[in-house]
Amino acid sequence: MNDKNSILELKLSSEGLVVGILICIFAIFLGLYLIFFTKQIMSFLIGLLFVIVFIYKLLDIWFFKRVIFRNHYVIKEWKVFGKIYFNKIKYKNLKVVIAKRGLVIKSFIFKNKKHNFFKRLFCFGVDLFLTKEESIEKIKDILIEKKVLKGDEYGW
Repeated sequence: MNDKNSILELKLSSEGLVVGILICIFAIFLGLYLIFFTKQIMSFLIGLLFVIVFIYKLLDIWFFKRVIFRNHYVIKEWKVFGKIYFNKIKYKNLKVVIAKRGLVIKSFIFKNKKHNFFKRLFCFGVDLFLTKEESIEKIKDILIEKKVLKGDEYGW
């Protein structure tokens, strides 16, 4: 953390990166199998959904650089072919849509409350199973401190 305004910088662990990419590749192959080798329309639709969702997740994992929690906002950065793109949301406009914590899946999905409908569709998620375990409690504490979460409202 080079910046004095940074509270927490979240990066992928190397094990999480490998596991995340392997899960996405397996799910894409499963989706392709359902599309091409089953003869039911429902299997085709489920396979198509798998392929679309997990290609998106694979690209998100592949290009993900870091999530930075600063004093007044959260930033998610992607590095795509040498150029850095980011999504920034202030804490007062931040809404946690999903916060799941299971045995394998641990994630947050953040949305901006102030954007119109089409911009609100573009939220960003943080897959916590790809990071180190001690970061999860720090994220929760930061979100409670900034009054984004009220405590254990999502079963944390």
